[in-house]
Amino acid sequence: MINLSSIDLMKLSLSLESRRLEAASENLANINKTYSNSSDVPGEFYLKVNQLPNITDVVIGHTQSPDFLIEVDKSKKRAEYQSGNIEYRVDINLEEKVIDLNEAKNAYEASIRLFNNSKEISRNIMKIGGK
Repeated sequence: MINLSSIDLMKLSLSLESRRLEAASENLANINKTYSNSSDVPGEFYLKVNQLPNITDVVIGHTQSPDFLIEVDKSKKRAEYQSGNIEYRVDINLEEKVIDLNEAKNAYEASIRLFNNSKEISRNIMKIGGK
């Protein structure tokens, strides 16, 4: 068990949302790509998080270091006939991925605002303590 400080929690949040943005961007980049071979299709990228602490555990100090990484779902592919040839694509819903990207962007921005507010509060505490 580790004790996550507020700075560690903000750093974790920024890291997670950054990786989520990366996965969503990768999916959007692959939407219109076609492949001639089924094994070349990259699949759908997603962020997998293990042991994400809940807020109660963080406040109490009973947390474990979360483990997260971007994984790929290789089963997300579809075949299409185009002028006598079979083309393969990643089976991704554009609207769903744009929503994922927007949610990750908003969460990342919220984490940055939280970090900036924390810095401002610390700065004010230091001013008060210096008087």
